[in-house]
Amino acid sequence: MLLKNIDKDAFLAAFEQVLKPLLAIGHGFGVAGHEFRDSFSQAAAEFYAQLMMSAEERPVSSVRVGVYAGLNSSEARSRLTDRVSSGRSYARRSEALSAILNGWHSESGYSGVYDMALEIPFADADGSPSFKALCDRYAIGYDAKALLQELMDARCVDRLASGHLRAISRAYVLPPGNPARLERMGRALSNFGYSFQRILAAESDATFKYTERTVVSDYTLSEDGARAFDSEARDRGTKFLVDMDSWLTAQGRRLRDASGKQFGCGVYVFEDRSRVGELPLHLEDEDAEKARRARRSSSAKLS
Repeated sequence: MLLKNIDKDAFLAAFEQVLKPLLAIGHGFGVAGHEFRDSFSQAAAEFYAQLMMSAEERPVSSVRVGVYAGLNSSEARSRLTDRVSSGRSYARRSEALSAILNGWHSESGYSGVYDMALEIPFADADGSPSFKALCDRYAIGYDAKALLQELMDARCVDRLASGHLRAISRAYVLPPGNPARLERMGRALSNFGYSFQRILAAESDATFKYTERTVVSDYTLSEDGARAFDSEARDRGTKFLVDMDSWLTAQGRRLRDASGKQFGCGVYVFEDRSRVGELPLHLEDEDAEKARRARRSSSAKLS
């Protein structure tokens, strides 16, 4: 879908708005301006390389990637060959923990009616359902005892007096300070962005449009009101997502397609900052700025 010039201007204005909260998060982690630019160049190189591979089905030229991404060919090649991500190992671990809980609530032998998780032992020599068996299936290569401790620390699993384990929650929520929370943020924002790409594309072709629904209070809320709203959204949203998860499990045989894609939906609470606006920008007079720099330079020389 090609955009008209007026559409490009509108998109770039929206793009700037999307970047600002990410800049705020990065600023909180001590990320400098040049590191943001470096990260943007990395994302651009990967995007255009993947776009070319998808369209041409052949190895991509670093020269062409550099042209599209605004990089020289050597930098484009370096970015595409030397990329590393320190957060991915944490992310894979959290995915494994989530998969264990989901399997516990949906697999035959592990769950009863209405996807109620059954109590299971840590291990069973006879091959019966056990936590160790879940780990062997959904978390290959991880230590089962360590994973169990993490789920217990997150209050997702409880150990009974009998020694058996009981699943308290179907959802694994990353604890504060876990680096995987940042990777999850990136994935969530990426999914959200691609959803809007689909929504915009569906307006000009026959592709079905993804659902996007929001509700915003028509009056301002106090701090206690915001907490109450968040609590209500969490409770209702969790019930909704559990119902959707159960529906997906029940419909798996009918809807599954080995050549298809994975789909999802989510619930989040936000502050509608679009109605607040931003502080007016007051730039220092250019001549005054030059004079201040000159005074600072003179003081440095004298010292």
